[in-house]
Amino acid sequence: MTDDEARDAFKRIRWAANDGAGELLSVDDIASRVIATKSFDAADAILLAAIRDQVGSVVKRLHREGTIENMGAGRASKWRMGVPS
Repeated sequence: MTDDEARDAFKRIRWAANDGAGELLSVDDIASRVIATKSFDAADAILLAAIRDQVGSVVKRLHREGTIENMGAGRASKWRMGVPS
């Protein structure tokens, strides 16, 4: 993946998470929103797993930046955009 592709993927994931601002969303919820936004095949398990991994990396980065809040641990984690400043 090139830097431009990674940056674009990051923007899509951030947008999908932001679309649910205030909601608690799992990585699977965000990945599903990315797939729907891009009109990808929602039944493609390999694609879902790849996007889920990418989303997981991005939400961890957003959490370090203070942009997203984590509730829970592991695969049961839920994420909320719009952390109050």
